[in-house]
Amino acid sequence: MKATIERLHNKLESLVANYQQLKVELKASNQKVDVLSKQLDEHNQTIQQLNEKNKVLKLSSSIQVEQGDNKAAKQKINELVREIDKCIALLNK
Repeated sequence: MKATIERLHNKLESLVANYQQLKVELKASNQKVDVLSKQLDEHNQTIQQLNEKNKVLKLSSSIQVEQGDNKAAKQKINELVREIDKCIALLNK
């Protein structure tokens, strides 16, 4: 009877030790997930910023004109503004 109780006690101690170890590992894993999540957010922000820069570069290259041709540049900008205004009007409907 005493041997059985001692075996159960040893198994219980082993289970508690395993539980404590798993708690430590879970905490470490959760910290790693948090770090990776923050890195992912930072990368997504960088991607968004680069996409915005890409749009600006595409837009600037589409209205790029030779030096001294300001009238053509103004016309192109006015066309783009009118197009944007039309889009805003459609969105407001």
